[in-house]
Amino acid sequence: MLTPGWRIFLVLFSGAFFAGAGAAVALGRFKSTIEETLDFSLLGAGMVFFFASLLLVPSAGVLAVPAYGVVVAWVGYIVAAHRLELFRIETGPPEPSPRPVRGAPPPAR
Repeated sequence: MLTPGWRIFLVLFSGAFFAGAGAAVALGRFKSTIEETLDFSLLGAGMVFFFASLLLVPSAGVLAVPAYGVVVAWVGYIVAAHRLELFRIETGPPEPSPRPVRGAPPPAR
């Protein structure tokens, strides 16, 4: 019998493992862009994802894996890929371009 404390513990630890699986996928993608060699990061990410699923299923049910696990793994991937500079996330309005001063010569090309 799982008490509510154990359930919360299992869900939090499975979340950490799901985030680690997403980060491993980002790292594997980063290494594949840098090197042309075979990388086992996706195998490791799959194993970590499976272990996290084993922690999550008894505490929250089978439907918690796609509802919670996939979302946390996706966020882990996004954060790690952004830190590895695989892509950039920009927020806010674009930076304004400088306006030419009236009467100034056109900019040199």
